[in-house]
Amino acid sequence: SFRRLTGARATRPRPPARAHHDLFAHAHVVSTMAAVMGSARHVAPGVSALRARQNARVRDARPRSGRFARVVTSAAVRARAHAQAAVQTTPLTKADLVEYLRSGSKPKSEWRIGTEHEKFGYQKSNLRPMEYDAHVKVLLEALVRRFDWQPMMEGDDIIGAKLDGQSVTLEPGGQFELSGAPLINLHQTCAEVHSHLYQVKTVA
Repeated sequence: SFRRLTGARATRPRPPARAHHDLFAHAHVVSTMAAVMGSARHVAPGVSALRARQNARVRDARPRSGRFARVVTSAAVRARAHAQAAVQTTPLTKADLVEYLRSGSKPKSEWRIGTEHEKFGYQKSNLRPMEYDAHVKVLLEALVRRFDWQPMMEGDDIIGAKLDGQSVTLEPGGQFELSGAPLINLHQTCAEVHSHLYQVKTVA
């Protein structure tokens, strides 16, 4: 504390350099957040003026005698470090954002359609969800055995199947999900879904 360092009474106010350092540190946090967001418009009002005043105080600071000199010098060093760490960035423009999004797109010749089709299976006798050993495992093994799907295993347990870019997997709620192959048009994906439903109904 100030009293422990200087021997002054507790009612004595903090040194001006320390107070201004705290204000500058807060302003630096706000300014840094704005720099990360990429726009100078988000800088809090008065931050630039406060930084200029603080830099002037750091330049004009003169060491004093005794323990108080160490307090002032330490505050000045920290304030100078904060001022040097503040990096000004060029604000982003609309063109920058558009170009960033465009950079992740594919040419139209590579556009494809991928189907996700989920189904909740249940037991006809009691309308309860399917159980893994009695129903889910049997259904997946039947797809592998009858329609030549490739099993997806987790240890000794089958958890899915895949065929020609398609995959059938289990979702957290126990539903079956078809993740279709990348196809060129809706006619192909429609045929894929109908084929999948035929296979599932056949082995269910």
